Amino acid sequence: MKKRKNKDKDHALIKNNNNNNNDDDDEMMMDAEEETEEVVATSNSKNSAADVEGDEAEEDGNNDVDDDDEQMANHQKQQQQLQNGGRDAVENPFLDSFYGLASLDPKERSQAAQIMLHHSLFGPTANSKDAAYTFRRLLNGVCSGRAAARQGNASALTNFLKLAFSMDKMEGVRENSSSSASKGVHEVSADQSMLRYVRSRLLNATDIRNVKGPKKSSEERDHQFGRLFGILAIVRSGILATYVDEGAGGADDAATEKEVAAVASLLTMDLVDLFWQKRVMREPAAHAIITLLISILKGCKTSDGEAVFATIVKTIIIPKMLLVDSSRNPVDSRDVSTLSQVYCAEQIAIAISIQTNLSGSMSTFPQPLDEPILSVANLPRMASALESTSTVMQPRAHLVWDTVWAFLMEHNVAGDNNATNRTATAGGGQWVLRDDVSIGEDGAAKILEALVTTIIEKHLLAIENGSQTSKSTHNRCSLAIGLIRSLCGVAFSSSIVGMMRLKLDADIIEGTVFKSSIIKRAFFDIIRSGQKNKIPHMLKPMAVNALQTIALAVNQRMEDDVSSTLGLAFVRPVLSCDVRFDAITKTSFVTGILGLTSSPAKKRNIEDHQIELWTAYTSLLQSTILEKSCALQKDDSTAEVSGYVELLYKTTKQILHMSDTSSSPEKFHEFQDSICKSTQTFFMVAAFFDCTNVTKKAAQKLKSKEGQIAIQTARSLAKASKNGNGCFQHALRSTISAKFFSLLSEHVHHVTYGANRLLSASSVSPSSKETRMYDALSVVVESTKALQEAGAVRYSIPQYDDDDDDNEDGDDENSEGMDTGSSSLEDIIEGIQGHVKETTAAAEASSSSELISAKKRLATGLGSLALALYLHQLKSGTAEDMVDEDDPDASDEDDDSEIKNAIQNLKAILDHFLTMGNDDGDSDSNAEASNPLLGLAESCANILSSPLSTGNSTRGASPKLLREAIKMTWVGGLGLAHTLASSSKTLFDAEVVGILLEAIGADGSGMGLHSDEEDGEEMDVDEEEDDDENSDDDDDDDDESAASEQGIFGRATGVIGQDSDDEDDNNNDDNDDDTTNNKTAKTSGENDSDSNVELDSSNLQSMLEDDSDADIDAGELEHHEGADAALAKLIKLKQDMRKAGAQAREMLEASNQLRCTLLLELALNRSDPTKLFRKDLMVAMLVPLLKHRMGVEKSVSKLADRNSKTGIGEKRSLLNRLTQLIKSDFGKLRLATMTCSEPEKYPELAKDVATQLVELAKKAESKEHSMCCSSGLVSILRSNSAASTDGNELADIQDVLQNAVKEWSTIRSKLSTSLFEDLLGRVSGTSARMLLHPLLAATKDSRASFLKIESFRLLTVLFSQKHIETEPDFELTKKALVEGRSTAMKAFSDALADEEMMKPKALRVILKALDKFVASMSAPYAEENGKQLDAILKSLKGIEAGDNNSAKQVVTKSISAIDLKLIDVSAALAEAKQKTLVNAQEIHEGLGKEIELEEEERKKKMSSTCGGDGRELT
Repeated sequence: MKKRKNKDKDHALIKNNNNNNNDDDDEMMMDAEEETEEVVATSNSKNSAADVEGDEAEEDGNNDVDDDDEQMANHQKQQQQLQNGGRDAVENPFLDSFYGLASLDPKERSQAAQIMLHHSLFGPTANSKDAAYTFRRLLNGVCSGRAAARQGNASALTNFLKLAFSMDKMEGVRENSSSSASKGVHEVSADQSMLRYVRSRLLNATDIRNVKGPKKSSEERDHQFGRLFGILAIVRSGILATYVDEGAGGADDAATEKEVAAVASLLTMDLVDLFWQKRVMREPAAHAIITLLISILKGCKTSDGEAVFATIVKTIIIPKMLLVDSSRNPVDSRDVSTLSQVYCAEQIAIAISIQTNLSGSMSTFPQPLDEPILSVANLPRMASALESTSTVMQPRAHLVWDTVWAFLMEHNVAGDNNATNRTATAGGGQWVLRDDVSIGEDGAAKILEALVTTIIEKHLLAIENGSQTSKSTHNRCSLAIGLIRSLCGVAFSSSIVGMMRLKLDADIIEGTVFKSSIIKRAFFDIIRSGQKNKIPHMLKPMAVNALQTIALAVNQRMEDDVSSTLGLAFVRPVLSCDVRFDAITKTSFVTGILGLTSSPAKKRNIEDHQIELWTAYTSLLQSTILEKSCALQKDDSTAEVSGYVELLYKTTKQILHMSDTSSSPEKFHEFQDSICKSTQTFFMVAAFFDCTNVTKKAAQKLKSKEGQIAIQTARSLAKASKNGNGCFQHALRSTISAKFFSLLSEHVHHVTYGANRLLSASSVSPSSKETRMYDALSVVVESTKALQEAGAVRYSIPQYDDDDDDNEDGDDENSEGMDTGSSSLEDIIEGIQGHVKETTAAAEASSSSELISAKKRLATGLGSLALALYLHQLKSGTAEDMVDEDDPDASDEDDDSEIKNAIQNLKAILDHFLTMGNDDGDSDSNAEASNPLLGLAESCANILSSPLSTGNSTRGASPKLLREAIKMTWVGGLGLAHTLASSSKTLFDAEVVGILLEAIGADGSGMGLHSDEEDGEEMDVDEEEDDDENSDDDDDDDDESAASEQGIFGRATGVIGQDSDDEDDNNNDDNDDDTTNNKTAKTSGENDSDSNVELDSSNLQSMLEDDSDADIDAGELEHHEGADAALAKLIKLKQDMRKAGAQAREMLEASNQLRCTLLLELALNRSDPTKLFRKDLMVAMLVPLLKHRMGVEKSVSKLADRNSKTGIGEKRSLLNRLTQLIKSDFGKLRLATMTCSEPEKYPELAKDVATQLVELAKKAESKEHSMCCSSGLVSILRSNSAASTDGNELADIQDVLQNAVKEWSTIRSKLSTSLFEDLLGRVSGTSARMLLHPLLAATKDSRASFLKIESFRLLTVLFSQKHIETEPDFELTKKALVEGRSTAMKAFSDALADEEMMKPKALRVILKALDKFVASMSAPYAEENGKQLDAILKSLKGIEAGDNNSAKQVVTKSISAIDLKLIDVSAALAEAKQKTLVNAQEIHEGLGKEIELEEEERKKKMSSTCGGDGRELT
């Protein structure tokens, strides 16, 4: 294994050295010649290489690289010693560069070579000594096996020779070479030509015989590869092509050609010797020979390269290599057919390479090269040699394959020029098949086909006649995968021409290279191997990677060629291999070629060739489905055709969800719509219609484009049916039916919600969602009508019962005005469509009318629902050999009448709605008589709870379509009801809410409104859960038969509101054993009826067998014990069946309720529900919702305890949806802005609801349910906070909450602290006024210390001002807090005096609440407040001065806060007192002035009654 790895390593080094690093070497030379000024300056002359070499090198006398390494190590050691001695170390980058040549980093090797060449050849201090030293080190370096030393030294030697010869410096190198360089096995003389000198130096440096001492086998191998690399360096340097032999007066051409031919022949002989030395040297030596020959042929400038080439081939290659077998034994025969059987792969490579370059004067060669080596006839003879190349480890291919591709292909320069930048970056020039090969009559296409068939299929993959004949080894399979990958256009590195990218025609790829048999053996079988035992095939990573690279290459080529033909050439054979190829192999090969990513929503630019490819692909799938389905026999499996149907559906769906980011996406959007309609029509025609009688004339009569498409599809299907075995099988039609409804749902959803972006760039104004959905469904309905008009016949014709057409409930309000029993379903649909057209035209005429717009939205939404129901009558029919019990659609035959009645009801509802709001008096009287919104709610709930909304195997994703249509209809109905509503009247009344609640499983009777009678009749949740209802089987059968008689929507109504009383059947096994035994004994003794038998199955066997142990009197018939066992099994089986039935009913009930939550969710999430809703009605909904949620939660908990998986998923989803409705959707309602239907009764209703919510919170078994109760209380408080600023309306609710706090703190209760915390956090002002005094009382009167701590924690939330100042009734809250200060401070004082509350945890909570309380205090203050604060401060300081160290650390902050607050209080009180004194003084001064004025007035009066002297007149 180690030897194998070393061999592959050296082969890779040779290949990389001679091809992959061409660009690196050229760049290195450019940098060395043009950027010499940036290279580090040369070292001082005293540290030059010549001085370092010295006498030591002369005495050594050998050229081993280890001596040079030791010399370099000594030099570095001297430098380190200088540095340690305190002197400046002298750097020598020239010597360091030799170590850089061994680096594994190509850039580092290139930089090291630049420094070395700059220093030794063309730098400012370049000299011959350093050049000679460099030459010797490089020759020795190619023999080193350390890291990448051989590769780096060979590349550097190549450039050294190139520069030295071009700069005429080789003579100086020879003159300055040491005497040891001339010693060795091979003679080196001064009179040799420079080419011979270089060869002799190389042979001496790489001859193991020149190494002294014992020699290792690895050293011999290193020297052999060193000689090989050295010869390649000479060849690649170009000195053979540019060498000039100087004559007397100049260049002597004859002498030059002779010398070049002689040296080239010598080098070729050296390579031939290496070739035959060891097998490990064959491939690299053959590669070197081919490189030498091509270099001479195409690179000689001073001599006739063709002549030299011919000389070497004739004198050396043919006799030494091509007339011997793989063991170097001579072969007498010169016939190619004989020699090709004994050649090894390397001999074949050399021969093919020579024949590839035959041209002009070299058109003929002696035998055996006079006949083509690579031919159709010779391929079977060479199969063994070519097969042996599988030992080469991938991804590297053997040399022979590079020569084969070069022989068959030619470089397409025009294709390279037209390639994109991405192609150029990926590398690889385009190579196409030759028109004519250089030798032989076989064309390149013929040889390639024979190569794939003979070598790849038969020998590598062991395939013959399309099937596997024997097992193939991993090596052979890996070689086959590599060859297929290269032939499919993946760029690869050729050891002869560099990067190649083969470009074969699409027909050759599909018919020869990428056939389904090859795909199955090379990819499909390998990738899926080991999936069962989870041990993957060893070649699986390689096969998966090959598929990925092929897909990338195909996409790249299609982009370059702007063509889609190639994509189908790859896709077709893959689908022929297995239609579920991607799914089974877990790859994305087909989708990758098609450009359909795994995330179709990803945005990108869509090219024209991709649209063309997708169109052709979908057409291919449709035609394949027709061809294969019509070829099926009666008992044949439909799995393969179903796979094509699935592919067509997935492809269309992925295209539908793509987004085009180009500047003009309109074209792609049109393509999306057309491709979806095409597939949709194909599915519809194939699944539901017998098109045998469809004619061409029928299509000509139709005017609509969609109708013509449907007729054309029908005619194609009819034609295929006639050529095959008739129409599609029933099983296949059922599959196509499911895909039709699924695709229809996807298309409608895409058109409805994705059309805004489609129309944003166009001038057309975007239409409403309802209109887009209606238009999409109308197209499909019109297509069905067109097909029937053209002669197509449904496989299943709807059957309507005459009795069902008449309304059984004659007193039904919502059926007034319906023309029952006389109209066909098509007439009803046309009537609805007429309403849609009328409302649409009216809306366009008066766009400003809110009422008309609302009617238009309702009409289009309801029309969409009616069309969706109409399409649900399309069925795939029944099989000829199928009985009714086996038909999945047999139960749906009676549903046609129910669907018709449902559509009739929808039309009646629409008629009723459209008459409302008009000016005539009849509409008003009709509105008072009935409520169309009630009928709409009931119809929507019935449809959501019906089997149509659950779907089946033939309807696919049709429930999604129905839900979207119901959503549009219900939203439209709510919108119109909102428009018609007023402050005194609304259509959203208690009956509508009751229907919605019953639809989700809640109790909608009475709506929880205040009524003594109803309260007395209400059943508690726990009582309802514990009620034992063991109804007999007869009752169950009666219920089921009654539901079946009611039809599809009747069965749904039976499920709605059905109590989950069957839970007790599931709970029987959970009772205690003793209780069960007693109950069983009582039941057995008192009741002879077996319908109510409730026995514990675990004890049943022993009970029945107890009687068998009694003594039997003589003469009596002996009792058989086996009968008791059989009876026990029978009863147990019956119990298990009843439990399974109950679980199935519960699961169905939960699923129906879950879907019906959509109606309530849409109602609660309206943007402006103020006008439509009534506050008392909405508040009354809380109790039924919470009770239902509690029941569902208990059911989920029981199922989880039993580890039951049946129905638990649906119930958990329902539980989460109910939680969202209560906490999120209901909490968003602005109840305070709504009006009440009976305002005078609302306070009492709010109190009753709040009381029931508190009671439900007590029974909560989870924190989530307690939070839901809290959310309900928050909604009630918010509904009152804005309506009353004096708080009088909250008095009753306040009593409820205060009693709740008292019960929570003094009695063992399940009330959670989170209930009050949520109230304080979300309705801070109102809840603070209500809960302040109860919480303060709880800090003292609580039954446990932890409750006291919780009370203080709640007070912390209460005293947080950031939750209070935002409330509209902040002044009321502030007044309540001011009035409660004294009580609060007394509570804090009492707590600080309580030894039990002095624990660190409790003290922290108290002090945190105290800090919040102190921070919330604001003026006005009372003198008592200051005294109480001072008392609290003294208590804190007493704690600080005490022995409790942990308490000391937490009181410091509170002391500081109270000190600051006392200052504020004192200042405020002083200021208030000063204001009082000033006011008193002002009052006193005012009174004095009034007395003076009164005295002056009195004097004036007296003076008027007296004389002038002041005497009083008598």
